[in-house]
Amino acid sequence: MYLSTEYFKQNRCEEFEDIFINRPPGTGNLIPSDIVKDDLLNPINRISVYIHNGSLTAANGVIIEFLYLLNTSKSAISPSKSKDKRISDIIMYINEHLSETITLDFLSEKFFINKYHLCKLFKKNTGYTLSQYINHKRILLVRELHTQGQSHSLRQAPMPVLIITRIFTDSTSKKQV
Repeated sequence: MYLSTEYFKQNRCEEFEDIFINRPPGTGNLIPSDIVKDDLLNPINRISVYIHNGSLTAANGVIIEFLYLLNTSKSAISPSKSKDKRISDIIMYINEHLSETITLDFLSEKFFINKYHLCKLFKKNTGYTLSQYINHKRILLVRELHTQGQSHSLRQAPMPVLIITRIFTDSTSKKQV
């Protein structure tokens, strides 16, 4: 699920932004399965059904309910720091340099860690491979900039971000490529 920062203002539910704003980017973003199963799975399923049936108003109401439940469960899903400080530092670096070229070799040299060991540690600590994480974060960046009408600010971005921008722009404007 992706919610832009404008969603909270448009729906007058700014108090539910807290869980997204007051947590370190890229760390501790996993919700324990017991909370998902007990509290959050039902609203997620209802959102999907409402969207599938075209009932966007009903889906929006359940999204707000989901945000309420997510925020009330905040103590149980408080961000846990990565067990390895190097991985937290790498995540912070990636998040701050998404529009630049980021390679495994570069990260390995910059953070003084063997690239094979880095891959293993990153996957263990985040659940993502490095490339999955970087691509996911870039897609979110492009989506956010596109919805804000700022896609032009990515013109100087490295090739992977430009490709994602092109694909996202073409798919959202319904153009045939």
